[in-house]
This record gives sequence, C-alpha cells and structure tokens, in this order.
Amino acid sequence: MALIPLQRHKTGSDERKKLGDGEYITDNNEVKNISVRNISRDIRNWIRELQDITTEGDSNKWNKAIFNLNAQGKFNMEFIWDQELHD
Repeated sequence: MALIPLQRHKTGSDERKKLGDGEYITDNNEVKNISVRNISRDIRNWIRELQDITTEGDSNKWNKAIFNLNAQGKFNMEFIWDQELHD
C-alpha cells in the first residue's frame, strides 16, 4: 500500500495552489513535503486498519490514498487502485 499524504489548501483566497504528492501548505503559506516515514506509527496503523475494513471481501480494492485537509479541519479521502504499484 502506498500513501500519498496531506494536500492542504489555504482558504480565504481564490487562488488555490496545486500541490504535488506529499506536499502541504503551512499557515505561513510555505509549501512543504511530508515523508510517509514522518507520519506517526498510530496513523499508519489506522490507515492499514481502514484498508482492511474497506476492502473486506475483495471489494473496493485500493493501494493508494489521498487525504485532503482544509484549514477548517474538514477532510476528504480518495482511494485509488494502482495496478502498476500492485505488480
């Protein structure tokens, strides 16, 4: 399983910066990159548990997840199956 972590967009501006894999914007409007290794073990375990639950019975298979978080704390997750990664 691969994790494409945090894509965070500042609000209050009409301009949204397109972020690459693993990039996020700080409160100072700086673009930074987060490594999966820098994500706490508890969160990584939670994602593995989430994958086990959501793919039970071989349904809704995914091996990548995109987690979007906005400044108000609302989030969205997108689950993707990447055959090349699987192979």
